[in-house]
Amino acid sequence: MRAVIAALLGVAALAAPAFAEDRALVIGVNAYSPDDQVNPLAGSVNDAEAMRALLTGPLGFRDDQVLMLLDGDATRAGILAALDSWIEAGTGPGDRVWITFSGHGSNVPDQDGDEADGLDEVILPVDAALGADGRLQNAILDDEIAAHLRRLPGRQVTLLFDSCYSGTMSRSIVASGTFSALGGERAPVDAPPAPQALAAVPENQDERPLEDLEAEEAVVWTAASNLQMAQEDRVGRPQGVFTASFVEGIESGAADLNRNGIVSHAELLAFVRARSAAFCRDATHLCRTPLTPTLEGPADIWARDVASRAEAADLGDRIADLFVPEEPWPVSLAGPATLHVGDVVHLAVESDRAGWLTLIDVRPDGGMVLIYPNRDVAGSGLALAAGRRIGVPEVLPPQRDRFRLVAGDPPGAGVILALVTADPVDVGALIDRAAIAAAGPGSRALIAVPDAEPTLDRLVLALSRAWTAEAESRSVAWSAAILPYLVAP
Repeated sequence: MRAVIAALLGVAALAAPAFAEDRALVIGVNAYSPDDQVNPLAGSVNDAEAMRALLTGPLGFRDDQVLMLLDGDATRAGILAALDSWIEAGTGPGDRVWITFSGHGSNVPDQDGDEADGLDEVILPVDAALGADGRLQNAILDDEIAAHLRRLPGRQVTLLFDSCYSGTMSRSIVASGTFSALGGERAPVDAPPAPQALAAVPENQDERPLEDLEAEEAVVWTAASNLQMAQEDRVGRPQGVFTASFVEGIESGAADLNRNGIVSHAELLAFVRARSAAFCRDATHLCRTPLTPTLEGPADIWARDVASRAEAADLGDRIADLFVPEEPWPVSLAGPATLHVGDVVHLAVESDRAGWLTLIDVRPDGGMVLIYPNRDVAGSGLALAAGRRIGVPEVLPPQRDRFRLVAGDPPGAGVILALVTADPVDVGALIDRAAIAAAGPGSRALIAVPDAEPTLDRLVLALSRAWTAEAESRSVAWSAAILPYLVAP
């Protein structure tokens, strides 16, 4: 569905309709036809009802702003007509647009060369069928959805797809479909592997990296990566695993991990990934590969509340809303809570799991200092052994100067962020090279960046991408600790 987001780039402005307002289109399809070789589903209509309750509850839509297309109404013609008459004609710049689909999804050969993997993603309306030639009929291509989105400039668009791309056992497209395993079990990481740039790690997601996207408003959620199988939980009331956890995370506030009243996009992604992983651990007969829900959108969306797009005013809360590991392990970060300008600072870090330490000082003035990695410790950062407590600064090799951490001007609230990645993520490669060059040469090892936000956003995108060095697609393994501090004059 990356082509869907790409369609929002460079769109021409259109005149706003006379009575524009927020609108949602909610689609759920169970009633596929086995005669057309498409398996019926059990939980997609329940997904749609749950999304309607979420939209008219915490998300603040009125009942008359939500259009439901269920089963027989969710034909190819009906869905495309709703995108025209309900979404495009009924909204204007500044309005919120939510489009959710729960049902079957698949891949078909790309027709126009815009997909790096040679496949277009599709969703299947209720009248989808497998033709005598083995081709899907009446599918809606991501290119077609993209064409509609080009006509929605200025809207705050959220798309949610609880479907798979290539066929599964539980939300499989073809009734006689088979499953081909993608690879064996991962070996546990007892010690970090050799450092490797993130860009060099093979990705199972196709097309462009997330940090290349520039759409200002579009946010796209999917239940799984493009090699994975979206799942239904049929214990009790059948429902999609992804939709159930997405709705629960917002409605109950369970995804608000730091309890600051904001369910950030990063928090919700971590929540639905953790719930999806838990489902697969309990249902290994269904999950032949793990589930890795995905989130794509503008870099500045990750710390923002899913419902309101507001973000925390407090720096410590914003960092906590931004850096949310999917399955964290204990990381301790100790240091002074109150400092004076000019004080020398000593920190201590310990991780229960081996990995690399990325240590960042987010300063009161909005800048940041990259403590690890630095000019002496490059790449993925400082290697840590499990359970070993280290003092910061460490003694560097004798041919290098030892750096000091000193509280500087201006006074105010800052945050030390410690990230430990069990997978190698080249944090240094994410730093703006122009900012490093502007810092100038010198014996000082540390790297200062005047504006922290772009770098932190790029780092979150890198940590959140579904990637792996093995055949299966999964999340980056990382954990974090945050230490707020106050600098007095």
